[in-house]
Amino acid sequence: MGIDSWRDMALWRLMMAAAAAGVRYDPILGQRGREHLDSALRSGGAILLAAPHSLLGYVLLRLLTDRGRAPVAIASSPDVPIFGTSKPARVIPVSETVLAESVRALRCGNVLCAMIDRPDPDPNAFEVPTPLGPLYISDALLRFALREKASILFCTARVEHGELVVTWSAPSPAATPDSVGREFAAFVAARIEEGHGREGPRAVSRPARALPAR
Repeated sequence: MGIDSWRDMALWRLMMAAAAAGVRYDPILGQRGREHLDSALRSGGAILLAAPHSLLGYVLLRLLTDRGRAPVAIASSPDVPIFGTSKPARVIPVSETVLAESVRALRCGNVLCAMIDRPDPDPNAFEVPTPLGPLYISDALLRFALREKASILFCTARVEHGELVVTWSAPSPAATPDSVGREFAAFVAARIEEGHGREGPRAVSRPARALPAR
């Protein structure tokens, strides 16, 4: 189930080019459900931010950094930028030790960002049917997050009518990986359907406000 629109891809290319050029800026964006993130951050405990694979998902790292909670991201590349800054992200590379390192991060009370869906059927993922097609979800991180009593929030970042919008869910009340995964699938499907409904003819505008280099 694809979530990236051509507007998302265009903005991501612009932000990556700015990162390569060392441009510092504050992203201009809207947030839905920010109160859920605020509440989870105030608790001071470990948080798993579960997101679908999407190009603009990395903007979450900037939002969390600005809130004073430097997140840890699971990523295939060690060179993940925090958009608009010169800081590199804290990354757990995808490897044989990724789960062990992720559990360690949660036990230390970190905010862990992970894209938990898979593009195709996977022996380590379960399938959740949605109106937009099946979603394949890796439940390993969900299982460990539940065991460590971490708050589990879902989030997406998409362009809607020329504005970058981040949507946060309330912490999942579910007690099993399967139940959390089904909630996640419903959340992602709803965001895609909303995006289709709001997708206007305008191109991306006001992606960022440039700041003087320091």
